[in-house]
Amino acid sequence: MLIRNYESKDLDEVINLFKNTIFEVNISDYTLEQVKAWVDVDTELFDDNLAKTTPESFLIMSR
Repeated sequence: MLIRNYESKDLDEVINLFKNTIFEVNISDYTLEQVKAWVDVDTELFDDNLAKTTPESFLIMSR
């Protein structure tokens, strides 16, 4: 297993995971309006925010 920090090349995979989690795992936790808001992802902003992670708030990728 390779564990590493997030890189922009991971964006599509992370967004897919994010959306699938909302639709498949947490769908009953949100209203339809909330789900629509969550899955309307601004990919550039999402990537920028993930790239700015710090040791206190981080994302680790694994394969």
